[in-house]
Amino acid sequence: KEGPRTPVPSKYIRFIFNRVVLENEAVRAAAVSALAKFGAQNESLLPSILVLLQRCMMDTDDEVRDRATFYLNVLQQRQMALNATYIFNEITLVTPKPEKLAPSRQDIFQEQLAAIPEFMNLGPLFKSSEPVQLTEAETEYFVRCVKHMFTDHIVFQFDCTNTLNDQLLEKVTVQMEPSDSYEVLCCIPAPSLPYNQPGICYTLVRLPDEDPTAVAGTFSCTMKFTVRDCDPNTGVPDEDGYDDEYVLEDLEVTVSDHIQKILKPNFAAAWEEVGDAFEKEETFALSSTKTLEEAVNNIITFLGMQPCERSDKVPENKNSHSLYLAGVYRGGYDLLVRSRLALADGVTMQVTVEAKRERLWMLSWLLWDKFLLGRVMLLCPPYWWFLG
Repeated sequence: KEGPRTPVPSKYIRFIFNRVVLENEAVRAAAVSALAKFGAQNESLLPSILVLLQRCMMDTDDEVRDRATFYLNVLQQRQMALNATYIFNEITLVTPKPEKLAPSRQDIFQEQLAAIPEFMNLGPLFKSSEPVQLTEAETEYFVRCVKHMFTDHIVFQFDCTNTLNDQLLEKVTVQMEPSDSYEVLCCIPAPSLPYNQPGICYTLVRLPDEDPTAVAGTFSCTMKFTVRDCDPNTGVPDEDGYDDEYVLEDLEVTVSDHIQKILKPNFAAAWEEVGDAFEKEETFALSSTKTLEEAVNNIITFLGMQPCERSDKVPENKNSHSLYLAGVYRGGYDLLVRSRLALADGVTMQVTVEAKRERLWMLSWLLWDKFLLGRVMLLCPPYWWFLG
């Protein structure tokens, strides 16, 4: 503000233009505005200012170029009114209020679960899975499950629909029998399931503390309920009911249920930041996998991690490829995976894992027997566990 009115304002021009040459984008943009004010108040300096603004129009930053172009066009008009309006006055920009964002799927689940007393002290919701269907489409009852992962617990949400118009189901629960060291804590029943009206019941399970190998497991599920027969026309139920049950498909908890995707724009820098203090590396031969693309897709699906630097795309006619994955394990612990793949009579995979934890456990061969029995390649890689 004071510079243009000093006895020798030209002394400041070189200093200001040096800021355009030497400083960062924000300072360069401010320097362009300062040059414009000198040109607007000093007719003798205006030709020099116009030349400098033309040079600023070649800047690499959009904001600097836009300001230089704007002020150059204003000053070339040589009208005091325009200078007063667009150079000396602060322009007030009125923007509409941003629309209120709709709550995310995760936010909705978090709110619903927090309203249930048994789940109030579980902490923040880490991840919710996609629905897993546990019945065939045309059966008497339709049941699907969403797995809600917390730091130390899983809440299994069962969305149930009664498709029989001559039955009213009451006190509906899903009893779960885990194959590993999970502990079933409680079941929250759906009070009533009238015909074709969906309801929700929950089962709360504590994750294993003592056994770090129990990253994944299989639950057998049985829906239990009280049946009251109904008149199909009126929907009026009988007074008396009887207990019944319905066996559902088994439900799997997988490695990917424990991991949330996270993008690392600069994977190499993230890898260096974690360091190699807690690093594990192994090599595997995936003889049943015939292409690099198949191996990449299976690894991503198995781990549920985010591919970085477009490494999920395998270039054509390549016999080797590097896959970079980043994720966060439940509890908020960063996990990075680098997988080097080579194609020759199957796929050979060298996997390196880094995590910011005091102890990094690699759980090799947990599902190797199943792989040898002809299961899909998803069962082939090892599991990794990191504990503090």
